[in-house]
Amino acid sequence: MTEHRAEMKFCSCCQKQVTASFPSEVKAHTQYGNRVRSWIVYYQNQHLIPEDRIQQMFRDMYNLPITTASIAPFNKMAYEQLELFETKVLLRCRHRYGDKPIPQHQTSRLERIYDTVVEQALAWHESRPPLVLQKILRGRQKQRPGHNLLRRLSNHREEVLRFLHDARVPFTNNDAERDLRMVKCKQKISGGFRTAMGAEYFARIRGGISTLRKQELSIINSVEAVFSGMIPVLSGR
Repeated sequence: MTEHRAEMKFCSCCQKQVTASFPSEVKAHTQYGNRVRSWIVYYQNQHLIPEDRIQQMFRDMYNLPITTASIAPFNKMAYEQLELFETKVLLRCRHRYGDKPIPQHQTSRLERIYDTVVEQALAWHESRPPLVLQKILRGRQKQRPGHNLLRRLSNHREEVLRFLHDARVPFTNNDAERDLRMVKCKQKISGGFRTAMGAEYFARIRGGISTLRKQELSIINSVEAVFSGMIPVLSGR
């Protein structure tokens, strides 16, 4: 609990009483602090905990009454405060990667390495004895999972290496898929978003937390700083 007191002074020049201002985040006589706000936003958007369970958690763990009506405004505050952070991340990505393809001398070297690895691995698999069950079963010859993967990498070489020549194609979409998958998890747990704006809140907050984690920053401290009006500083990674 933090108590704020504002000093009152009398100005001998203007003959008026002057009252000091409170911190910008203090809006009411009694309110939840930024630490509590950051916990609630983190629990709901990172761990997908519904509002009624968050209310129960804070009552059981901290003996702190939290109304469900307070949770939505906290998400709205985090969404608005993270707008500048999101803009900085987008500018950083655009400046760092741009839309230029990888230089030709690098792509040629990477393609040679790719071909060598695939050819050597295929030769190793083809030198292995056939699977035991294949001697009994008829039909198409069964291959080992690794052999099947290598054949696909060889047959679909152009598609696999497309990212070397087309800057619009990312090297991998695993990170994006993992982040987007959380939207479906949220829908399964909560049954969906009540409004389109709620989905936008979740997307920006969840994306911000994901970026903070990749930057190896403290999640709770960073979210608390966001509520205080401070934007987390990105590293050069």
